[in-house]
Amino acid sequence: KAADKVLDNGPIVLLGYGLVFDSGPLRERVLPQLNRSLAEFRAVKVPKGAQDVAVKVDGALTYVIGEVGRMADRPDAGSSYEFSYDTQYDAARKAVQD
Repeated sequence: KAADKVLDNGPIVLLGYGLVFDSGPLRERVLPQLNRSLAEFRAVKVPKGAQDVAVKVDGALTYVIGEVGRMADRPDAGSSYEFSYDTQYDAARKAVQD
């Protein structure tokens, strides 16, 4: 359940839209929520035999946090940035389902 919750609340869901022209919402809403989600996920006891799944979910979320941080720096610098997290989230979702 903890993994599903984390994976269901990706950056676009938290932001509410995909294009970013102002870093404020990323810094004020998305990054704090992603960091809270990661902390909450890490606080959950991993069931026996699910360590590999936990590593994939943690890795996907850690990747997204880093990319959203980079994205937040770009509007302030007057440049653009885009990234995809499908590969990481899809792999984590597959691991959760298996």
